[in-house]
Amino acid sequence: MKRPLSPVEDGPLTEPTGHEGASSDGVEFTRQDAPPVNSRPKRERKHRSYTLCEVCNIQLNSAAQAQIHYNGKTHQKRLKHINNSST
Repeated sequence: MKRPLSPVEDGPLTEPTGHEGASSDGVEFTRQDAPPVNSRPKRERKHRSYTLCEVCNIQLNSAAQAQIHYNGKTHQKRLKHINNSST
């Protein structure tokens, strides 16, 4: 929800040369450009590290996902198949 503008919160007012706003006594005012009060620095993206299962040729997004995959039926079945064919 938007908050109404207030001269106290947004900075001092100056007299403009145009018709941006008028007070009740006919004097016109505009806000000076000031940095936002609650400005936050831009978020840095986390460098994602992917795990690659070369047996199944799939990319895993996290360590937890990799652990689940390595304990799964499909991965275990492919490991057995590779081990049996190489001996």
